[in-house]
Amino acid sequence: MTDETLPDRPGNLSRPKTGLAAWEATVSYIAEEHHPDALLILRVYPVEGVNRWSALLEWGAYLEQTEDATSLANALTALWQAVDQSHIIFKDAKAKQQRPTGYGEYDWVGADTKEAVERLLWVVRVVFKSDWSLVAFYRPIEDATRRVQMRLIAKGDEVHIGGRGPTLKDAASQLYRNATPHFSGSKD
Repeated sequence: MTDETLPDRPGNLSRPKTGLAAWEATVSYIAEEHHPDALLILRVYPVEGVNRWSALLEWGAYLEQTEDATSLANALTALWQAVDQSHIIFKDAKAKQQRPTGYGEYDWVGADTKEAVERLLWVVRVVFKSDWSLVAFYRPIEDATRRVQMRLIAKGDEVHIGGRGPTLKDAASQLYRNATPHFSGSKD
């Protein structure tokens, strides 16, 4: 049995249910153990009619990133590979259980988060065609309502709409509500 599949038992941290939750735990660990300004940035944007994903992790003087992945899962997997190859993040085996690795293609976000993000992406693609990007920022701060901030940038940088919340689902849902006037053609 590898440390990826250790069962929950007293003294063990339970493994996060999704890859994104594991990333959030990892960024929180980095903020606690390495540098308080740890930040995870996810970006989705169109390339020749297909969504592409980038992911970036920054803490202190360190930065790792990946670009043009075909899915969020692929972006986050590639980002962890880059981080793991160049840095020692976890100081002990117990903390290592939080690593964002070993998740299947469909285990990166929960069903509610997937639905909220896909709904937002679908409408953004329909309304803004190929002139848009969505950016999500995760920072493990005390104010839960501001942990995830999301931004839609479209129409040659003319449109900037934001949303925030304690989770990616909440930030995407708030962004969707805030962008509704642009989706319906009215800016008032």
